[in-house]
Amino acid sequence: MLGVFAAIYHPVGLALLVQDRPNPGMAIAANGVFGNLGVGSAALATGFFIDHGGWRIAFIVPGLLSIAFGGAWALFARREILAAMRGQRSAPARRRRPALDRATVIRL
Repeated sequence: MLGVFAAIYHPVGLALLVQDRPNPGMAIAANGVFGNLGVGSAALATGFFIDHGGWRIAFIVPGLLSIAFGGAWALFARREILAAMRGQRSAPARRRRPALDRATVIRL
């Protein structure tokens, strides 16, 4: 199950990351830096949790943190989520969409 849900992260996460950004390269670079810091510190955090609470804590604490951050993101993005559910676009999403002709779309 983890593989199924993790497989969607890359294409959807990057699309969310660069959506309506004037400099998408900088957003991707910052995401890469902090993403690698997260991966690098995961072993340290896991070791700390195992030493100070056991192997179960090493699963429970990151799981609870993930749920908390997911809930916080949902509250933060609530307006856009509700607009998408109603079939509307929020103000930032309406800004300058590039017009692509048929040949360009086929080539892509």
